[in-house]
Amino acid sequence: MAIIKEILKQNPFDIDMLTLRMRLNTDIFENTSQILEDATFIIENDQFKQDKMVGYDWLFWVYNDSLSMPDKAAEVIEEQLVEIQTLYKKPYIKDEKESELLDKLALLKHNNNNNNNKQTVVALDLWYKAYKKYPFFYNNGFVGLKHLEKENYKIAEEILLTHYTWSFDSEDGYRLQYGIKLKEMYDAKKLDKNPQLLGLLFNIIRNEKNHFKITDKLDFYEKYYPEVEKWLEIYPNNALLVTAIANTHYFDTKNYVKAYEAFRLLFNCENHTAYTDLDRVKKAAKENLYADFNFSKEELAEIRAQVAEKKEVDVIKTTQLTNKEKTQVFCEVRKTIYIANKAYFKEKRKKKQVVSA
Repeated sequence: MAIIKEILKQNPFDIDMLTLRMRLNTDIFENTSQILEDATFIIENDQFKQDKMVGYDWLFWVYNDSLSMPDKAAEVIEEQLVEIQTLYKKPYIKDEKESELLDKLALLKHNNNNNNNKQTVVALDLWYKAYKKYPFFYNNGFVGLKHLEKENYKIAEEILLTHYTWSFDSEDGYRLQYGIKLKEMYDAKKLDKNPQLLGLLFNIIRNEKNHFKITDKLDFYEKYYPEVEKWLEIYPNNALLVTAIANTHYFDTKNYVKAYEAFRLLFNCENHTAYTDLDRVKKAAKENLYADFNFSKEELAEIRAQVAEKKEVDVIKTTQLTNKEKTQVFCEVRKTIYIANKAYFKEKRKKKQVVSA
């Protein structure tokens, strides 16, 4: 008899114990037929509700990792994509789950393409769909780089700018990787008509000084500043190019007057989202601005559930900056809020301190 059925006889409502047994009992890994039986049992019983996803995950593992049957593994993901439409009611949760599955399916197609260009195109299309469903999935640095390599400039620009903002305060090697690719394309004059990618390149060079052989703060000013100025004359409303100018004056040359003048120009620029978390500027402000970040009981419950499962999560919240009376909206703002289990965060910080030492 399947292990899951035996567990349910003793603990008919203990789903956590069921999941733990599936994940931690190493004896089961050698018996794929038993995994298939248990996983199918979970999927076919409505009592498991959203925990049905555990069953699908185990089916995927059997077909992909144990039996090397990528086509069957893909079928499992496609079944999950149908299932989540009824399992999850809240649109933003459904979108995130769907994005994760599309990303998983794209990676499966990509890893089993056998140098088939058609399969690569399918994978890239699936990744873009994943991005449109939920832009902040962890894999978008890799995905943006793949689109860049295929010279899909508009899609690469869209994904990479999102990744650059979202991952800016984290340790993410993809920023350097696509920075290197952008430099290669820049030298080949392939970015001349893509101001966003030009601006992204120069900001990455400033932030990855060691790789681009910038040993002194003034090296960027001497080597690249004239290039940035040249492109800013051609694309005067590009926010990333203005940011490179402003940061060079503020951090490198210490010319705070010029830095301030450059920062003020941002209010007249397009596409603020790439570096300031401003989604849309409606009107310039000359007074103190106010914002409220409100969470519903349902949102708080979902955050607690995600932290309990993943230990840490990034929550994306959008609000408006207004005057004190809330009668005038000046801009819309998107903020990423990091939330973690206290014990997990302390251990993570301790490990980081050990590495730094």
